[in-house]
Amino acid sequence: MLIRLIPSASQPTVLFKLVFENLPETLQTPAAWVNHLATLDSDDLEIPELMHALDKAVGVQGILEQVTFDLVEQKIKCVFFDGETEEWHIGSCYQGLLGEAAHRRKVDLIRRLDSVIDDVNESAAEVERERRREEERKEQKRMREEGERLDAAKQDEITASIHGRRDRPGHKKQRSLLMNLVITPSQFKFSPESSFTSFLVIIISVYTSINVTRLFHSLFSF
Repeated sequence: MLIRLIPSASQPTVLFKLVFENLPETLQTPAAWVNHLATLDSDDLEIPELMHALDKAVGVQGILEQVTFDLVEQKIKCVFFDGETEEWHIGSCYQGLLGEAAHRRKVDLIRRLDSVIDDVNESAAEVERERRREEERKEQKRMREEGERLDAAKQDEITASIHGRRDRPGHKKQRSLLMNLVITPSQFKFSPESSFTSFLVIIISVYTSINVTRLFHSLFSF
């Protein structure tokens, strides 16, 4: 049985399906149901598709295909499995009561139907809130992972820069080599007859890695 609830406001229709499944073959059919089936067969009546139609507790629900509570037109409409329909106003079922009592019953029924709509809307809103919270958690996780990735890349860059400075020869070492060049000539003892060319050959053979221009500049600065 399909239950449809049409709200009075501009809201979507609420649908609820109520199904009573037939008993599994492993369970024995109740004796009362067997008697009902025998009576239907003897009277040459159609056997219901849903066996629960034989149960007094859910028999009406077992033969109904659809029930509609229309709060816009204030009507209740029932559609049976054989295609027959029944329709009546919500307050008409309380005609046997006095006017005030019937009105209270009608108002109470509408209030209960409205509460069903409120529950459905609240449930839908909670589902939407949970969906948004899940999206926020995913976004926060993504931003946190992105921040960690950027921090790791920055740390790798700093580490590589430090190692590069350690491995690259600096100007201090070159200046030290140049100072050795300036100091070294004073350690040589050469006689007056030593020629300037001989001294130059010795210097060049020791410090071949020094720029030639700087070498001559240093020599002629004495």
